Amino acid sequence: MSSTLLSLPEDSRVDALLVQAKNIQNKVLENEAIMSRKPGSVLCPVCQSGHLQSVERGKAFKVFSDIWLICDKCEAEFDKKLSKATLVKATADPYGVFGQHANQTFTIDQWRLIALKRFKDENLRYEAQLSDIKRKIADLIQDKFASGELRLLIADVGGFILKKNEVALFSTLAEVIEERKRKVTQRTTVGGGRRNYGGFSFRVARGVYYHTGSSSQASPRQTIVQSTEYTELVTADVGDFVITNQRIMFKGSRARGIAIPIGKIAAIDVDSDQNALMVITENRKPVVLKLNTSLRASVAGVDIPFDVDLDRLVDMVKQAQ
Repeated sequence: MSSTLLSLPEDSRVDALLVQAKNIQNKVLENEAIMSRKPGSVLCPVCQSGHLQSVERGKAFKVFSDIWLICDKCEAEFDKKLSKATLVKATADPYGVFGQHANQTFTIDQWRLIALKRFKDENLRYEAQLSDIKRKIADLIQDKFASGELRLLIADVGGFILKKNEVALFSTLAEVIEERKRKVTQRTTVGGGRRNYGGFSFRVARGVYYHTGSSSQASPRQTIVQSTEYTELVTADVGDFVITNQRIMFKGSRARGIAIPIGKIAAIDVDSDQNALMVITENRKPVVLKLNTSLRASVAGVDIPFDVDLDRLVDMVKQAQ
């Protein structure tokens, strides 16, 4: 789903929501930067801001190096043995990790997951908050659109030639839907073939068989032809759709064009499940257009998904009549 730049009229409610959204987005990015550090760097599970450094403290059994992992910030100490480490000491415990895991032994990867858990949980909460803020902004966008304060031009309207005093109010991608008759012919062959035998067959000699039981003549071969006609809805063309204060227009990729003056529209029917409009004019075949109503706009750097209500589009057309 492509995104379009959208400039909203000045509104303190929108401005406050955008500030909140940007702050949350920055926090999410900061956490993602921490979680995406190279695998060789181990975040300290205790303070969750420093990193564990390998320190040699003599020899174990006078043969093997005695390796410890020491946080370069809070100086928490882990006794490392091969791929595992034991949390031994901490001078501070801001997140309760030492209280929960003191003297416990985990693999290095498990300690890494413990260190990152807070950031993952925070991002889940941030994403929920951000989703709620975006929903509120989307509601304000739709309210301003319905009241005429805002134009939603998602699809390019540069290819349409507007008349004097004609203004584009809404545009999106659309499909022209038409009825097409289809005929399916099915041929079925029945009967014929070899004689039908009941019982068993025994081989007497090469190519010679003896059959027990009775036999009957195979039924004559015959072909049955059945034809079925039906009507289906197909996409006749795909292109840009626009509602102006004077017309409803469509410009397709297959050179199909539609321009209906709003004053000549007799009725508009809505199929919300299919996101479709049926525009009825006098003495003409109804036009069915399936609209892309799931849109996405970038508002001051914040990506806002929203859905346009077809009933609001119909109200817009009626107000222009």
